[in-house]
Amino acid sequence: MKTTNIAAAIAFLSASVFAAQVALANSAPVNGRVSTVRVDRGGQGIIYLTAAATAGCANTPNTGTQGFAFDTNTKGGEQISRAVLSAELAGKSVQIVGSGVCTVYTTAEDIVSFYVLN
Repeated sequence: MKTTNIAAAIAFLSASVFAAQVALANSAPVNGRVSTVRVDRGGQGIIYLTAAATAGCANTPNTGTQGFAFDTNTKGGEQISRAVLSAELAGKSVQIVGSGVCTVYTTAEDIVSFYVLN
C-alpha cells in the first residue's frame, strides 16, 4: 500500500514539474537591429528592435515593434546593457529571446537571452 502511494505521489510531482516547465516556455527568438534603448533612473530598461513584433505582453502598445525588458540592478541585466551598447556601436544585428512574461515592465517582455550576431 505504501509503495502505491509513493508511486502516485512521484507521478503527481512529475506531472506538476512538467506543467510548470511548459508554462515557463520561452518565446521564439527575434532578430533585428536595435532601434531604441530606454533605461530609467531605477535601472530598468527596454530595448526595441527594427524587427516586426512577433509576440509580447497583453499591454504591449501596437507600435509595430516589440519591446524587451531588462533590469540593470541584476548581473544579467547589467551584462545585457553592455552587450546592447556594443552591438549598437558596432552596427551589429542582435537576437533576443523573451521569457513570455512581463515583470520588469508590463508593456515589454522580459529578456531570457541576448545575442550579438555577426
